[in-house]
Amino acid sequence: MLSSLVDQLRLSARSTDLLPVLRRLATTTHRSGLVRQHLAAAWETASQADRAALLALAQAGELDGPRLARVLHLRGLPDTGVARLLATGLVMRSGAQTLRLRHHCAAEVMDRVPWSEATASHAALAQVQTGLDALEHRVAIADAATAPGLLAELRDGLAEAYAHRDVGLAFRLARYAARLDPATLIEVVLVPLRAGRPGMLGDVVDDLSAMRPGVAQAAVDILMNVERLAPAVAAEHLNRIDTARIGDTRELVLLAHTAVYVTLQGALSGSPYVGERFRPLIEALHGRGDYVRPDALLAIPELMLIAHGVEALIIHALNHELTPRERLAGLRGLADEMSVDPRLEPVMPLVGCLIGGLQFLMGDLGAARATLEEVGLPDLAALRIQARLTLASVAFQDGDWEHARTLADQELAVSLDTLQPTLWQQVFAMAALVPAGRGEEDLVEEYLGWQRTRSVRTVADAHRNLALTWGRVASTGADAEVARLLDQVWKAGQVAFIGCFPTAVLRVGAHLSAGDRPAAEEARAALVTTEYELEATRYILAHADALLAADAGDPRAPELFATALDRLDAQCAAHPGGTLRLFSAVLAEDWARACDVAGLPRPGALDDLLVETFDLLERNGAAPWNARLRRLVGGSPEPSRQDALLAALTAREREVALLAAQGLTNKKIAARLFVTVRTAEYHVHNALTKLGMASRADLRDAFGTTGEPDPAGAPEPPQDAAQPGTSAIVSESLPTA
Repeated sequence: MLSSLVDQLRLSARSTDLLPVLRRLATTTHRSGLVRQHLAAAWETASQADRAALLALAQAGELDGPRLARVLHLRGLPDTGVARLLATGLVMRSGAQTLRLRHHCAAEVMDRVPWSEATASHAALAQVQTGLDALEHRVAIADAATAPGLLAELRDGLAEAYAHRDVGLAFRLARYAARLDPATLIEVVLVPLRAGRPGMLGDVVDDLSAMRPGVAQAAVDILMNVERLAPAVAAEHLNRIDTARIGDTRELVLLAHTAVYVTLQGALSGSPYVGERFRPLIEALHGRGDYVRPDALLAIPELMLIAHGVEALIIHALNHELTPRERLAGLRGLADEMSVDPRLEPVMPLVGCLIGGLQFLMGDLGAARATLEEVGLPDLAALRIQARLTLASVAFQDGDWEHARTLADQELAVSLDTLQPTLWQQVFAMAALVPAGRGEEDLVEEYLGWQRTRSVRTVADAHRNLALTWGRVASTGADAEVARLLDQVWKAGQVAFIGCFPTAVLRVGAHLSAGDRPAAEEARAALVTTEYELEATRYILAHADALLAADAGDPRAPELFATALDRLDAQCAAHPGGTLRLFSAVLAEDWARACDVAGLPRPGALDDLLVETFDLLERNGAAPWNARLRRLVGGSPEPSRQDALLAALTAREREVALLAAQGLTNKKIAARLFVTVRTAEYHVHNALTKLGMASRADLRDAFGTTGEPDPAGAPEPPQDAAQPGTSAIVSESLPTA
């Protein structure tokens, strides 16, 4: 009918908008008059065999011709034939040999047959089909004699599905078991929660409506309504439950998962911290930590695992009443306690993921990348995605945009399948980050256009503003719009959540570009009250001070820009794999513009920085940004021989070549860059091949004085003293590292 209608509309003389028509058809259900009328007419003229065939298709979903014929044979009916079924208009082909019902009218068909006939059809299908398909029909016809054995079979299958981490299979088996034993309905809820995919509960709303009043139902009500409830209200509802009176330990497991879900929702929505409200629940979990899940193949005390996982997440990682450094210390202490008990090994990836996330928030980007790449990712989908998005953000700032985009795109695909829509926004925003920097406006609009908002209230909003900020910087530079976008993030207190403390230099420059020096000075003042990694903070302060000095016509501005470059280089040397190298493009542009405004010649250090910047932007596909910067400086400075050689290498090959030029072995290079020895060998070989060199001696001849010094042999720089000749502004006390 749909095909016929569309054809008629297309052939009509009038210009017709198909979209409203298709929307009306899309909302046509099996209860609508159109489908019911068609089905009633076909049903009246159908033979008994036709009706049996339609019933079998309604119960099975789809069947090929031979299996359908066998079902009819087992029921003592003749084969009705494929052509006859297709002629009813209720059946269509699904593939070359398979048939299924049209119009999603399976429920309407099953409503038209008596229970005895439906049972006979299920019994025939149980003989014809195999595996899970046959199991579903066996469940449908189970009676008092067969139900206990079948329920035991389902529980064994559920345990095996858990062991193989097959969430889909476990969910399906739990639903079958719940049809035999209503008490098993709690397992239908626990499967997606244990897998960190609460969004799956939306598929079983009708099943859950049959849940008996009690603790489980209360938790389910919160899970199904948490998006409209304030996290504090949801937490208050959970805390009204007396854990001491819970007899079914599975209900305690369900409460723990619900507490995690509520706390995560609160953290991502920017709501006040609610984790402290769950301390009594965590104590109850620890008190009954010897519970072993009866359907598990491995005798692991589930409540013990959950107790430590919930404590790590709620009491430490998400406790915004503590500083990030205090949270990190608490997590490390918990990890040390857990390391002595091998039974707690499954929780270690979660703790490691949380540690890596906090290292990222504090600006220790190289350590964060190493931690997150080393630990296995936790089962909790929301945390897995946060970990990968953190790696994408580190790669973006490190100038490795291709890797950043790959990670973000992978998570975009996974999130649409595993998370509820309220969490999609953050992933879409991260996926838009690299396209924004590359000037791919159509793709950015596709990712962000549906998230229209003029304020920042959630982590997703902050990520959206961050992507728009880099798009604006890449296209026009730091201007009033950049100031507006970043002010919203900073004033909403979302800076730490998305690790965008270095954007302070963009914020200061944007306010100065808009002619608002007081706002720029206020943005600079905010830096000394924020806890962040020392080397990065020193660079950010120096860059901000250089911008303020240049705006004021201070003759020390060139010296301050040079200091900012030195400190950016120091940050890059201290954090291999987690640098702020992207900000070298921002620094180069700010420095070049300051020279033009002051009528000063560009110093050699700036020309060298511009050469590196052009290569960085070209390598990452930031064509609009690259072209704008070249217009600003009037072309490209002539690169040195060393720079020309380095430009022929990828970012990782360049890094490896410079370390090899200093005499580091492959093993030491691997340790410095947190890669395998084989990977280091591979990059050294590629670098030599591309440069037409025969040995490491050639690398030493070409780059021996260019590479970064080995920290193992370098003296530790003074922690508090400013470099000679720098502004008093720069030498102000820094936040404690």
